Amino acid sequence: MSELLTFQTIAPDSRSPCHPVFAAAGGHPALDWEDFSRALDALDASLAERPEKRWALSIEDHALFVLGLVALLQRGKEIHLPPLVPPGGPPSAGPSADGEPLPLLSDSGAATVRLSLDPQSSAPCRDEWPRIDPGAARVVFHTSGSTGAPKLVPKTLIQVENEVAVLASLWGDSFRGATVFSTVSPLHFYGFLFTAVVPFALGAGIAPERVRFPEALAGLSGRRTVLVTSPAFLKRLDETPGAAAPRPAPGKIFSSGGFLPEAAARTSRDTLGAPVHEIYGSTETGGIAWRVSPGSATWTLFPGVAASGIDDGGFTVASSYLPAPGAMRIEDRIEIVEDGAIRLLGRTDSVVKVEEKRVALNDVENRLYETGLVEDAVVLAFEDDRQYLAAAVALNAAGRERFRGAPKIEINRFFRGSLRAFFDPVVIPRKWRFPESIPRNPQGKIDRVSVGDLFTPRSRAGEPLDRDGQKPVTEPVVHARSESPGGLELVLSFPANYVHFIGHFPGLPILPAVAQVDWAMKLARGAFGLPYKMKAIPRFKCAKAIVPDTRVRLELSWNEAAARLAFTYSNPADGSLYSQGKILLEAQS
Repeated sequence: MSELLTFQTIAPDSRSPCHPVFAAAGGHPALDWEDFSRALDALDASLAERPEKRWALSIEDHALFVLGLVALLQRGKEIHLPPLVPPGGPPSAGPSADGEPLPLLSDSGAATVRLSLDPQSSAPCRDEWPRIDPGAARVVFHTSGSTGAPKLVPKTLIQVENEVAVLASLWGDSFRGATVFSTVSPLHFYGFLFTAVVPFALGAGIAPERVRFPEALAGLSGRRTVLVTSPAFLKRLDETPGAAAPRPAPGKIFSSGGFLPEAAARTSRDTLGAPVHEIYGSTETGGIAWRVSPGSATWTLFPGVAASGIDDGGFTVASSYLPAPGAMRIEDRIEIVEDGAIRLLGRTDSVVKVEEKRVALNDVENRLYETGLVEDAVVLAFEDDRQYLAAAVALNAAGRERFRGAPKIEINRFFRGSLRAFFDPVVIPRKWRFPESIPRNPQGKIDRVSVGDLFTPRSRAGEPLDRDGQKPVTEPVVHARSESPGGLELVLSFPANYVHFIGHFPGLPILPAVAQVDWAMKLARGAFGLPYKMKAIPRFKCAKAIVPDTRVRLELSWNEAAARLAFTYSNPADGSLYSQGKILLEAQS
């Protein structure tokens, strides 16, 4: 269908009964418009008696998310989308604007009203659906930011639909008739638009489950697809055996949440068979500009968006989907190349002074990328006894091969030397860390707090220092997280300065079994709220040692009736086993 379905015009007859709404994927059956209508009417019956005006909608399943979004809008509720789950943290409904707890619409056990897609529902079907007022309806995004402190960004439905119309004018033909797969969450504004609202408005089939690992892309072959993703995911394509073949059918690939290095853009194009459309913007501003990578150094402003430079740095942007009339200031430096095109020059707040020398942190990062050995890099400024920079660098395949077996001091020396041609010695990073990957949130944005912990880690009082003279970290790095009732799956790694590696064993650090059990229990308590203590470990099998910075998948399964927690540590690339076990629990005395 060619028409654009808006929330204010949605009705039982908006689509033909057999029009596909949700695609068959990941064990989910395909659902058509009639199935969706029946599930929506059943959910409306559950919400009908609820007086609360503000609700939290927290769910990662894109099909259930769309269902909950439409149901709450039809009931005239103000919808709050909580921040993305922080690494290692429990799910949260998020507070409302005044700090009061919100009723939760979700598929979890903590839900006030629980979501499900049941097309066989016996609930009576409505002949008409309530009209949604786009001027009064509000969706409030709770962005976590780099510090983790929630920031509330309200948007009216008019703002949202103005932006949907712009995206439809540019890429509507790419969405219509395609299946939309996503590696990002619908709780973030980029995911909200590209994985839920735009596909629904254009009649695309929406794949319910997120694509979490590059190797899963091989299963998309033969379909006309749209892939909505992030730089963090695309950078991993050449690291995963089997991800490159077979290719998905030609379609659009969108990326946002950071800038995609040229090398990663080329790999993405060669692997997936299409260039990447990068989206530049934020939750507050919506989309500002876009470009096709690789190949384009400039960004094209979206239709209806105006940008103006400011003398003291940064620029202002104005559009029909800003939260208030007028222009909004953006702390990025730009060069206006020609009408409708800009060149991004980095953040104004990335310019710092180190011992009276000014340097842009993103300039240092870009020079590191130019070595051809870096997959991801973050440079931070610190000050203790003196001001200095520190660099966290994740090596790419060429970098790991180049420095295989090399001591860390040699790697430090190489990168310091590569920067000497461009920067004063005083601003060259003094501290270096080489994690397997840079900590990012599920949306692909850099978690600067976790990156900072690589240099000034949290520790237990009295713990010994690691071999670099640093206090040890006490938590693993969480790269991905997903939940289901009674289940939790994470991809994590234990950095070299993790506390349990110290002394176990000198020269050959491996993760002790007690640490593996300890983290299984800690994460299960946060996810399932276990009011129990450990009783016994009837089974523990160790097949392979976990060494520093190895990425592992931890799967937890909680059987409340048996008071039993099962856990498995495995390789996320090939599924090979590291360890597995069962823990019996008993009530706290």
